[in-house]
Amino acid sequence: MSNPVEEYFELRKEAGFLGGLWKGVSGGAGATAVERGVQMGGDLRQGALQTGMTVGAALAIPAAQKVVGALRKRHDYNQMMDHDPGLHDLKEQDPKFFNQSFTSLRRANPGFGSDPMISASYMHKMVGNREGAGLAVAEAMQQNRPAQELSLGVRGESSPFSPSMKRKY
Repeated sequence: MSNPVEEYFELRKEAGFLGGLWKGVSGGAGATAVERGVQMGGDLRQGALQTGMTVGAALAIPAAQKVVGALRKRHDYNQMMDHDPGLHDLKEQDPKFFNQSFTSLRRANPGFGSDPMISASYMHKMVGNREGAGLAVAEAMQQNRPAQELSLGVRGESSPFSPSMKRKY
């Protein structure tokens, strides 16, 4: 056969039900019970191995995201400290509060936390006025607005030209 589609279906036909898992079990030509058991065991072992690899890969993704997030946070923190050397003095006063403030700022508004100038300004505001630190974080959180998505206007109201999509200044 020279047609790849026909070859594929011929191979599927030869493999039988579930890719040959039950090949030889339902009255195969001369296969003993032991041979059938060995065949099934091998197939089940291969299926379990593939399932384990899939689960392992699925678990590795969140772990990799956490590592990348930690590296990004460290990078942003170092950039902020390099941008404003005066922050070193503020950090020496209360390192735990300083680090908690930076973490809160990043969680409230990741864009502000990643910009060295903005994050340094907020850190001065938060560490200089501990009682108002929460308000500064809340202010940063209010400024965290997701980017507005443009659509093709399928539903009418979401059209970029509709009155609801106009910017309010």
